Amino acid sequence: MVNAAVAAGVRRIVKSSANGFGEDPPAHHDGAERHVMTSGTAWTVLRTQHFMQTLAGYLPAIHNP
Repeated sequence: MVNAAVAAGVRRIVKSSANGFGEDPPAHHDGAERHVMTSGTAWTVLRTQHFMQTLAGYLPAIHNP
């Protein structure tokens, strides 16, 4: 997909990744990030910490009527 985007003239690639890689990143994220970063186009990697739909499961525990 990265190669196709570059060939099509995409000016920036944004990769959604994972937070907290540390020293041993998951191979599927690490390889994809490296490919984006070396693609020759501008890039952004978003390493999100939480998504709202993930946190929604905690709502019953934190709701205080």
